[in-house]
Amino acid sequence: YGLFYSVWHVGIENQLLPGPAGCSNGLNITNSVSSLKEQILSKPVINCEDIAWSIFGLSAATINSLLLFLIFILNAIYLWKNYGAKKEKIN
Repeated sequence: YGLFYSVWHVGIENQLLPGPAGCSNGLNITNSVSSLKEQILSKPVINCEDIAWSIFGLSAATINSLLLFLIFILNAIYLWKNYGAKKEKIN
């Protein structure tokens, strides 16, 4: 799921994919409905296409996508090698 959402976020940042209707900051925990409503209405809407920070020209979402894709490839290689080794031992 992480890879899917990080690639989706990169697509939103590069205006290749549509994002959600709105993005906002987190809310404080409260037991009051009126306090929660006040928090929601006072929060500014953040544009999902805006990059919060980047390093070497890569956004956090791009770095996350690259790292998750690398982990996916390494896991696939590991599983492929172990499955092949177990298959040979059985025969």
